[in-house]
Amino acid sequence: MEMKGSRTEEVLRKAFSQEVQTAARYTYFASVAREAGLEQIAEAFEATAQNEAEHARHEFEFLGGAGDIVENLEQAVAAEHAEASQFYREAAETAQAEGFTGIADFFTRMRTVEANHEKHFQEMIDGLEKGTVF
Repeated sequence: MEMKGSRTEEVLRKAFSQEVQTAARYTYFASVAREAGLEQIAEAFEATAQNEAEHARHEFEFLGGAGDIVENLEQAVAAEHAEASQFYREAAETAQAEGFTGIADFFTRMRTVEANHEKHFQEMIDGLEKGTVF
């Protein structure tokens, strides 16, 4: 049965997004707890973050999952390019226009970081083609 365009696909995409965000949030909370000397709380956040990431992995698999290595790298190049060339550019412009200069500066720096990620993944593709990465 084709899932594309279904309500189930929409729900899976939303669930995936929420689980990934929750995993990232709990990982951050763990670092805050650890900095406060609360190791038991940090470990609880880390364990739950791993569980949330596993939920996201299953949802991602239902949505088609990962391809082969080159496909995954190509997807990464495209995603990083979109973030560097469009998303963070627009985000910086919006923040600047609204007077959030510090956030605009952050978004501008993120463009550089994302462009470096794009370059790195492209180098991995090139290396695979040349047989220089393992």
